[in-house]
Amino acid sequence: MASHASVALQASDNNVLVVAGGGSLPRILAKVLGGRGCLCAVEGFADLETLAIADAEIPLGMFNEMMEVGRAAAASKVLFTGSLTRPAADNWHLDKFAQENLDLNALRLGDDAALRAISDLFKVGGFMTVGPLDIAPGMAMPRGELGRFSADSFQLDIAHGKSVASSLGALDVGQAVVVQQGLVLAVEGIEGTDSLIARAGALSRPGAPPILIKSAKPQQDLRLDVPTVGCATLYQLAEAGFGGLAVQAGKALVVDLKATIEAADAAGLFFYGF
Repeated sequence: MASHASVALQASDNNVLVVAGGGSLPRILAKVLGGRGCLCAVEGFADLETLAIADAEIPLGMFNEMMEVGRAAAASKVLFTGSLTRPAADNWHLDKFAQENLDLNALRLGDDAALRAISDLFKVGGFMTVGPLDIAPGMAMPRGELGRFSADSFQLDIAHGKSVASSLGALDVGQAVVVQQGLVLAVEGIEGTDSLIARAGALSRPGAPPILIKSAKPQQDLRLDVPTVGCATLYQLAEAGFGGLAVQAGKALVVDLKATIEAADAAGLFFYGF
């Protein structure tokens, strides 16, 4: 499938239903939307700060209820954002609408396939999917060196990580790879980037430190799952003894770029957009 072309939202567009998982990004994007958004928190995933501003809290799988929240706010677009631990295929607890209209086989495949199926379900319900970079294009990862520390001595590891990440991404496996001295220490699976960093840090060898390379999958629909980094990512990398972070420019999102650069500088890590 071709990459999603960004369609920046205009003030005249209809309201957006924000389906919010964990982390601060749903709140940031809801704030960007201002009065043009309603927020549906996913039960068990959205944090207390998000719940405090949510219009509703609904379990994952109750998709028709989520759509009703959007319809009540005159929304015709939906934005999926925030972290979420994917349940096993048999534990989605789907409502009747989803059981009748969702491609259930897709829930047994990779994240990309499952998210596309959910987007198609919302389309049946009358909602067009938009992505975080449609809402906030200024949050896209820039290109080049960011901060005070150079990635020059890590370019071979970055190139190797890019190649591995692209190959694995094409198989709908993950978005991130850890490389140290030419050796792939770990690749991202279902556990997510945070756990990948901790796992790879425990495997690092003496000498030049490992680095994290994060990129979109070649076939990835950025409306549904855009790679995201921020201050927390840099803190975790520093704690695990990494040398820096390389992220695909234009196809990843940075939560608070200025603060993230400052976090990289404070930790002595390079922060690089390729």
